[in-house]
Amino acid sequence: MPYALLQRSLDQTIDRESLEDAAAASHSIPRPDCARLQKELFGIVVDNLDQDRALALQQELGRRNFPTDVVDQAQLAALNEPASGQEFQVKPQALVVVDLYGTEVEYPWEKFVFAAAGYVLRLADRPCQTHLEPATDPFRPRYRNVEVVVDYKLQNVPQFRFDWFFDTEPYRLQWIWDRESIVRVNQEPIRLQQHEKFVLLLQQLTGFLPAERLNGGVRKLSAGGYFVYPSVRAFEEEIIWSFHQLMRSVSG
Repeated sequence: MPYALLQRSLDQTIDRESLEDAAAASHSIPRPDCARLQKELFGIVVDNLDQDRALALQQELGRRNFPTDVVDQAQLAALNEPASGQEFQVKPQALVVVDLYGTEVEYPWEKFVFAAAGYVLRLADRPCQTHLEPATDPFRPRYRNVEVVVDYKLQNVPQFRFDWFFDTEPYRLQWIWDRESIVRVNQEPIRLQQHEKFVLLLQQLTGFLPAERLNGGVRKLSAGGYFVYPSVRAFEEEIIWSFHQLMRSVSG
């Protein structure tokens, strides 16, 4: 069965060289993987290890003042596919989701589990340059006997994500802003570029939702800092780590 190494606190840090040394000494993970793992330290150090390798890496990290917990991955929550809507509203009694047809569904705060928000970098194909080629494709834009060809390459594209979790179906609600999208929040349209509106929204949440049920993105952005998750994986791993901490506090 697979095991994962979890940080004991999100404030823990380890430099890349130390992580690489621990990986080499424990023969647990490939050295080239350490660059990504160190960059994406948001609760889960590494997963999908057998127990012996997980314990060996834990020991080496402990020698480098980076204590971790080894857990059976079956104990970690799996994030289900999210639902969405055209708009959401934060009201004193509930989160209200409005669909395409204007129908409102309330999710009362007593069913609230967790909220995660923040800027995220996501790899996506983006146009990088254009050039002209002899016209062969009838569906491409053309000028006389040549056509315009757009070249694409993978780039880190910024987004803003908002995930809500409730103890009732569909359990996970999600909204994503990118350069083209507009999402209505509290009956007002918000674009990705309107940073100040995200800050005001997150400050509203920190005013009445418990801090231990808000991710680091909510807390840091609402306090006036500018914070970006390096990947969707990092954003979601922090949520999974937070769920594990909440379950431990309840069972303890």
